[in-house]
Amino acid sequence: MRSTKTQLSFLTVIGTGLLLAGCQQPSQQVTHTSDAADAAQQEPNYSSKANPVVTVNAYYFHRTLRCPTCLSIERQAHDAIKREYARQTADGIVTWIPTNIDEPENSHFESEYNLTTSSLILVRLENDKTVRWENLDTVWELVDNRTKFANYVSAKMKDFLK
Repeated sequence: MRSTKTQLSFLTVIGTGLLLAGCQQPSQQVTHTSDAADAAQQEPNYSSKANPVVTVNAYYFHRTLRCPTCLSIERQAHDAIKREYARQTADGIVTWIPTNIDEPENSHFESEYNLTTSSLILVRLENDKTVRWENLDTVWELVDNRTKFANYVSAKMKDFLK
């Protein structure tokens, strides 16, 4: 009996530690561009594809075990995008993609987007090629202010759709 209690206590401590490790607030915000995007900023675009097809993927990356803050960030981000960009979502320009990075087929995203915690990542694609992405880590600071949170997510999405 004592052994079972000890094992359960140990598993509870380990589970709590893993949950908290997955819910750490990120330390800095970074915007990334691809080499093609860097080149486009340096040289004018003289190609015949002057008007590329632009889409934006809004990924919410999470783990299997999630804290209330992680769940709130996901809910608020989804609500803000759904409310402010309903037409673009219906037209396939904006896509909401919640993704569990604990699933083997999604583990590559951790290195691809430098994920250290649950994260809201916007990815701009032009003609189906990633040209820019950004981790919206300020959502962690704004999670308790729904209005500022929604305004922040909406403004970032607007910038990605330009």
